[in-house]
Amino acid sequence: MVHSLRPTAACLAGLAIALAACTGSSSNNAAPRFTAIPAQSVAGGTTFTFDLESYVSDREEADTALTFSVVSGGGAIAFGTPSGGVTPVEYTNDFDTMGTYEVVIRAVDTAGKQTDTTLAVVVTSARLAAVRQNTSGLLLLDIDTNATVQVVAGGNQPTFAGGTSTCCAVYQLGVGSTKQLWVYNLATRSTTRIAADKTHVTYVDQTTTGRIVYTTGPSTDTDLWVYNLSTGFTTEISAQSGEIDGSALVTSADLVFYERGTSGQSDIYYFDPALGTSTAVATASSNEVLRAEADSGAVIFTRIGTGGETDLFWFSIGTSTVEIGSDLGSTEQSQSKTWTGTTSDDMVVFELTATLGVDLYMWNSATGTTRTLASAGGNERFEGITQTDGVVYRLVNSGTDSDLFVYTWTGNASATIAATGDDENYLASLSNGDVVYERTSTGDGSLDLLLYSITGASSATIGATGADDFTFRAVLDNDNIVYTHDATTPLLRLYDTGLATSATVATGAAPTFAGETTGGDFVFEQTTTGNTDVFLWDDSGTTVTTIGNAAGDEAFMAWTLASTVLFTRVTTGETNSDLFVWNGTTAVQVTDEDTAGQRFDHAVVGQFGASN
Repeated sequence: MVHSLRPTAACLAGLAIALAACTGSSSNNAAPRFTAIPAQSVAGGTTFTFDLESYVSDREEADTALTFSVVSGGGAIAFGTPSGGVTPVEYTNDFDTMGTYEVVIRAVDTAGKQTDTTLAVVVTSARLAAVRQNTSGLLLLDIDTNATVQVVAGGNQPTFAGGTSTCCAVYQLGVGSTKQLWVYNLATRSTTRIAADKTHVTYVDQTTTGRIVYTTGPSTDTDLWVYNLSTGFTTEISAQSGEIDGSALVTSADLVFYERGTSGQSDIYYFDPALGTSTAVATASSNEVLRAEADSGAVIFTRIGTGGETDLFWFSIGTSTVEIGSDLGSTEQSQSKTWTGTTSDDMVVFELTATLGVDLYMWNSATGTTRTLASAGGNERFEGITQTDGVVYRLVNSGTDSDLFVYTWTGNASATIAATGDDENYLASLSNGDVVYERTSTGDGSLDLLLYSITGASSATIGATGADDFTFRAVLDNDNIVYTHDATTPLLRLYDTGLATSATVATGAAPTFAGETTGGDFVFEQTTTGNTDVFLWDDSGTTVTTIGNAAGDEAFMAWTLASTVLFTRVTTGETNSDLFVWNGTTAVQVTDEDTAGQRFDHAVVGQFGASN
């Protein structure tokens, strides 16, 4: 008798499990696994790329058999080029701007089992433009990515005060007694109000180490403070009740010089933020006032002398206080001195109110010696310091006749720039010290434009035709000069100082210089039949390129750190000005109506770089 064997239900179930283990059926399939991924970082304006291959695995399948996707946080995943038997699993993303981002990534195997992991990425830097929205909003625009972050919306007259290198924007809200000071941290997307318990809180300046100097209180009783961005601590610099503590000046050495006084009598101190202490600089019984800082970090201040005259002083750490012009005679010592300028090598130029007029002097801080630049009996007035530290001044002969001169310390002599019967005015200088000036013709009242050569000791005419005006606009970085010829048909022109020739950039339609970009290129605007357009002069190609000439008005805003042009445009059908960025070929709109459907006028009010 033959007996057939019939498997029991338990046996059948065991067989099914065994077969599933062999075939990879989902009944015993393991989901993909991720090991912990350490936080990553990337500089702003660059593409972030990260290989996930060493952080993901699957028991049954190779990584290349898995399907990857980004659940949230943006970006994309793709398999890279195999190398050494390993295929990269590359995640890439261009993050909006500085800050911390969380990206959720999913891996799914062929059986449909999935696992998620989180990748944290810190964007450590950004190049930013501060953008005002009407009188109620403030944005930060990342000029590398065109992403915007709302700092203030619906605020009370927000005003951008400055950007810090440590990823913060400092701004004011309100006016008068309601004036507030705020800091927005782009890295953490958080705001901090400074001195929330005070009134009239006003930004003054900041140090390179991220300390914000500000005053509180009304103008009749101000106090001076410093706020440390990194610690959040506030330190009193000077808060004397009933006194005016302020007029602060932060030097290149991060010292805060300030005045303290009342009833028209102030003294001068400096505060060292690193030590948290103040040191007296000048505490005489007469009024002392800060005037300027020299490139070396020294400060210049005035003091009312015993005869009522204004004396001039120099103070630097380590050398104490020195009177400027103390080597002059007793007659000069009894007359008032006015600081007018300081050269890059710490020479101080000052005017002295003499008996017969105003004379001009120059003092050497290294030797303590003073030289007379001009004291001919009339009024010799300071005009400016050239890029090579020449001192340009004018001799005022009458209300319609001033002559121009330039003095150099090394040569210890003045050269005549122009001494005619016409009125000459200093405008600017070139990198070699040559002087750009204008002359008003007494004959027809027209304005002529000229360039004086230091080495050649002679002037070249840039523009002087009949009764037409030639108006200076700018000296570019390559020393070429932009000017307008206000003829019947207006011209925007460019004078090549190397070739001593002029070229027409634009004709008619009121061409106006708007701002320099780089390499001798510049932006200009033209208005035709009531519509203003924006253009770029390409110096290397000697051509004009259109930046924006749509139906609405355009206006130049800024040349950015990212080598792009920011401009505004009134778009078709709207009355507000939106912000656009032009990258050299294409203009892209970066602002529009907000989430509530409101539209605003926009204006660029500052730029800064930030990092953490």
